[in-house]
Amino acid sequence: MALSYVEGRILSTRVSFDAAREARLDAGERDRLAEALRLEIFAALERVHAEGGRSSSGWFYEAWPAVAAAALQRCRLWLDAVRLEALGRFLPGAVRRG
Repeated sequence: MALSYVEGRILSTRVSFDAAREARLDAGERDRLAEALRLEIFAALERVHAEGGRSSSGWFYEAWPAVAAAALQRCRLWLDAVRLEALGRFLPGAVRRG
């Protein structure tokens, strides 16, 4: 589980940096997005681990659009509509297979 958390944190940081460029977020907003992503990624990882895990990491690519949508919902509390829309276009495709 610890390795999954490390990977989740790295992914949330990477995606938030890419998304910040797309949606023109400032550093504070980028950090808030990273935290929203981290929370949702960790929740997904915890569910899968509680279910006994998966035989491959491919499940995450399938789960990503829902993870991204949940993180976007968290951002609705503090981000304006224009940048929310930009994130909504970017985030679903931000994590892809290889």
